[in-house]
Amino acid sequence: MVTQDVKYTSFCCTISDEYSDRLPTVFEYLNSLIPHKPISQNEIKKWGLPESWNSEKIEKQREYQIPYDLLNRFKIQAAPIELIRMKILDETPDFVVISKPVKMHSLPQSYQETDNVLSELRSMGRLDLLQVNRKSYERGLLFRIDFETSGLLIFAKSDYVYETVRNNFSRHMIKKEYVLACSGLFKDQGTWIDRLVPFGEKGYMMKVLAPTVKDIRAVSAQLFYRTLFYDSSKNITWIAVRIATGARHQIRVQFASRGFPIYGDKLYCPKENLADHVDRLHLHCFRYVVEWKGKHYTFVDQTWKAIQHFPPDFLK
Repeated sequence: MVTQDVKYTSFCCTISDEYSDRLPTVFEYLNSLIPHKPISQNEIKKWGLPESWNSEKIEKQREYQIPYDLLNRFKIQAAPIELIRMKILDETPDFVVISKPVKMHSLPQSYQETDNVLSELRSMGRLDLLQVNRKSYERGLLFRIDFETSGLLIFAKSDYVYETVRNNFSRHMIKKEYVLACSGLFKDQGTWIDRLVPFGEKGYMMKVLAPTVKDIRAVSAQLFYRTLFYDSSKNITWIAVRIATGARHQIRVQFASRGFPIYGDKLYCPKENLADHVDRLHLHCFRYVVEWKGKHYTFVDQTWKAIQHFPPDFLK
């Protein structure tokens, strides 16, 4: 079913008269306008396109209407320059390291979306990064972080680097570390290993699966944690976390399931535990250690003001 607020654009057949005896179907012609891959059956249903276009020959001079986002599929629209919030922290011959602010998407899901890192990269003139992996909105992005999470993102600067790292992710991404604050007094350090399954509307949320329950959708989630310090004025504990896996909402779910929801988490935290003044999820992607061509690169993001006052030894 077509969602509301869909913008449409028009196109006409421009095939010359010499080819009029072998006109393509509407979808064949449309696929010649849209790069990378043919329109799928799912897209036909999503946008409410006539299935008759699969066999119907295109008519010259006739005006056809299609969704604007479909015609511009996998293209990145620039964000307004005055609204740019992200920062480039570091760059090597093979990687660009970004600081993503809280409440920003890592990538768009359609051409019209501009509140994302890729759109801001285009506005900053980094068109070179948008040439990587052009058949996907992910481009050279090596991993994502949640809309509500701030911190590090790493982009590959070539298709070779992107494919090599993504195909051997655990080998090249040696350490993935976050800093968070959870509600209440939390002590100790240790390891959690769980199985997570999707639930809720469209499977957007995740939950910990009981050990005795079998579910083919289950994914492994492992993290290591250590307490930094307790802030009695806010009744929150600051914790350093290193993840060994990358399941959706992994850190948020594993802490919430044990009664220590991340401070400001309105998705997994009971409303009574949320103070009115909490304006963000207290979760930040702090450090990545990357192995590439025999060298180790350490990338750190300390742009979040809440962690800038930490003693240097805390986050080593």
